[in-house]
Amino acid sequence: MEHYVPMRFRRDGDDRITDNGTNVFPEALLAEARTKPGGWVYEIDARYDPDGAVPPEGIKGGWKVGLDGVPTGEYKANPNYRSEL
Repeated sequence: MEHYVPMRFRRDGDDRITDNGTNVFPEALLAEARTKPGGWVYEIDARYDPDGAVPPEGIKGGWKVGLDGVPTGEYKANPNYRSEL
């Protein structure tokens, strides 16, 4: 069964959820977005436990969530993210 993709996003040629082809929205965050209407969901580096303490440099960036609980497509990259620690 194909997963629901909000209309603000589309699936690219690699079957990833993307906003404008620049940022790929992690499909696993769709459920979390529904619990954060009007807020943000954050993409955490896989080296960290997202349910534990994550330092600022461990956050890749954040996705804005609309009041309807659907990601708006707005993404803010974290300038302090360090992929190599």
